[in-house]
Parts: sequence; structure tokens; C-alpha cells
Amino acid sequence: MFERYTEKARRVIFFSRYEASQFGSHSIEPEHIMLGLLREDRLLVAHFLPEPAAAESIRQEIEHRLLRNEKVEASPDLPLSAQAKRVLNSADEESKQLGHRNIGTGHLLLGIIRQPETIAGDVLQKRGLTVENAREEIHRLQAMSGEATAFDSVGGSFRGTFPFQSLYFKAPDGQMAYVDQGQGEPIVMLHGNPTWSYLYRKFIPPIAAQHRAIAVDHLGFGRSEKPAKTLRLEDHIKNFSELALNLDLTDVTLVMQDWGGPIGLGFATRHPERIKRLVIMNTWAFRIAAGTRLHPLLEQFRTPGTGEAMVQGMNLFVEGFLPAGIHRPERREPVMMAAYRAPFPDFNSRAPILAFPRDIPVGDDHPSAAVMGAIQDNLHKLQVPALMVWGIHDIAIPPQLIEARWLRYFPDAEVHLLDTASHFLQEDEPEQIISLILDFSGRHP
Repeated sequence: MFERYTEKARRVIFFSRYEASQFGSHSIEPEHIMLGLLREDRLLVAHFLPEPAAAESIRQEIEHRLLRNEKVEASPDLPLSAQAKRVLNSADEESKQLGHRNIGTGHLLLGIIRQPETIAGDVLQKRGLTVENAREEIHRLQAMSGEATAFDSVGGSFRGTFPFQSLYFKAPDGQMAYVDQGQGEPIVMLHGNPTWSYLYRKFIPPIAAQHRAIAVDHLGFGRSEKPAKTLRLEDHIKNFSELALNLDLTDVTLVMQDWGGPIGLGFATRHPERIKRLVIMNTWAFRIAAGTRLHPLLEQFRTPGTGEAMVQGMNLFVEGFLPAGIHRPERREPVMMAAYRAPFPDFNSRAPILAFPRDIPVGDDHPSAAVMGAIQDNLHKLQVPALMVWGIHDIAIPPQLIEARWLRYFPDAEVHLLDTASHFLQEDEPEQIISLILDFSGRHP
């Protein structure tokens, strides 16, 4: 019954089962669902109840009013009470009424408010939450995130950290989202796996103040549509190329990281006349010899069965690989993780994440080997200034690649090694990278 539930909403149900066991209840009640919400989605609760210690006061009141018995085992067979079923049915109705594809934590909140006869519903209504104002706010937040994706109900702005409206382009394999701000020469920012244009949220305003800032969501990621088929490198290049050509981008500065490198350089080597500058960050665009061992996690992701369990089932690329690729722990903020989880609420939505590590062309017989080889063979066409910025703590794409490969093709490139950054250097050192990009573009008019 939870197929349409986002990952966060499923965790609410998991925690509600735990809460019921702690109270010695033989069924899950609406109050347990509310306590699960308080555990799982503090951002949502803080958004609707911004007063200090609101979450704690709700928990204390519910615990005071609920009957507590001897603890029982938190069994997965613990049933839902009739009132809890009404909460979930109401959440489903609210999701459908709002035109949302998934049931998120906001819909569960609405489901609780719609049961004023319960302790949980009474507690929320006493604090001024009504169905009408909560529904209107959830609809507003969802609309801000764009209808091409099923973002959780905390909303597409993610506590104001991503205040940008996306535009959409019908690419060959689906609707492609992108942010387009400012005027002048375009600086086009391309993300990798498993991120989206949120990765460049701190880049867009300062770049847009001097240039045209464009941040793209590859198909399957962010606000872009989930494709009907498994996309390979050639597909991503074609989809991005169609977008860039449709926008008639010229004098382009390409900012590329991770898979943004092969995709962006795939376009650039086919349209070198449109490229003015390159910014290369923790990426590659080269053949990989047969037998080369990748990062151990990537090898597991590439293994049939194991990859599906780890990436699509456990969401380990988002929950493990991504935070591990951010060197500075203080940068791993809850709202950031919420933003990166949001496009991938369930098993099927994570298929594009799994497709990328499996499309790394190791050996000449890989389906994407010829495409990657063609990019490498045509890098010489890009006789433009190049800036290389590298997080040196990257164990997946280490800085040794700069001298071993990149400088062979761009011997005059400026190189900046960041000793406080790893693979997702845009999260570690955004301010420093922005300054480098703007200075670089200013010195190469």
C-alpha cells in the first residue's frame, strides 16, 4: 500500500511503528504517525510551526495524553488502527487532489489535521493548523518545485536555499529542466551523479550578476523528467545538445563536474565554434582500459543484483557516496540532503542513478566506449582557455588525473587544487570556486 510513498514518508511509517511499540500499543494510531513525523521531517514541522521548541511541545503533549503500557516488539506486522487508516486514506486523497504523483510527509500532515477527533489532530489544530491553510501552503511549495518531479512536501525551495523557477525543454528523451538567470555570455553549469542543479545554487546569483547563468538538470535528475528508457552517454549528450542548440548558445563557458564532463565535452567537441572557455572540475573524458578497477563502491554498483539493492533499494549513492564525497562535515546540512533525496523518493525513481556507474566505459567493448573515445580524440578541437579546479580528497577521480591526462590536451590550463574539498567540491568550497570562475572569465574576455 506504500508504493506511492516517498522515502521520507515511508520512514515516518517505520518510526510510527517504533513509537507504537514504545507505548505498548498493539496498533499504530494517528499519534504515533505524528511522532514519526517529528522524528523524520523536522524541516516540515519547523516550516508549519516555526515557534521555538514547537516540535518538542507537541511531543510532550501527545506523550502526556497517550495511554502508556508495557513496551512491545516493533513488529512489521503491527496493524494500523481504523483512525490511522483514515489518516493514510486522507493523505492519499490530498495527494491526488493536489495533483501530486507521490504521497509525502506534507500529505501525511494533512491527513492528521483532517482527523480533529484524534489527539494528534486536536494538538495540531490547537496550534492554528487548519486543513485549508496547510493544503494551500503545501500546494504552493510543490508548485515552486516544478511539476516534472515528485519532490517531497518540504517544497522545491528547500527552506529558501533554491529559490529558482525552472524552465523546461522537450528534449528527445523527455522534458529537461534548467535554470536560466541573468544576461550576457552564458556560463553553463553541468552536474553529475546523483546531484542536480541544486549543486550550483550558490553559483547562480553571483554569476547571473555578470553573465547569463544556466544550470541544467540531466534527464532523470532534479526537476527533469524520468526517461522511459535507460540512457547512455550518447543519449545524455544528444539531450543536452538539443537544449543548447535550441537556446542558440554561443561564446559558452562550460562548467563541468563528474558526468557533466563527458556530457558537456561531448557537446563541445561536436560544436567547438560555440565554446569560449572551459572549467573542468573532478571529471574525466577518457578511455578506460579493460581490467581497470574502479572505486570499490562503483564496482559493487555495477554488479547485477547488488547494484539494484544498493542504489535503488538502499539509496546508497545519495545516502552514502554523496556525503562521503563532501570533505567538510559542516557542509553536509540536513536541508542539502533533503534536496538531493527529493528527486529519488522510491526504487524506480533511482534507476537513472544506477545507469551512470554502469555506463562508465571500461574496455573497448563497452557500449559507450566509442562515444567516450570520440570525445577524447576530439579534445584537440577545443583551443580555448581552460581552468581546472580540483578537490584533492576525491578518491573516485583523484587529482593525479590532471597531469596524467588533462594537461596533455590543455597544457596551458590554469590549475587550482583545493585541499579542503573532495569530489563534490561545489558543496565544499562554493565561494572559492565562484571567485575563480569569475576572475578567469574576466581575464579571458
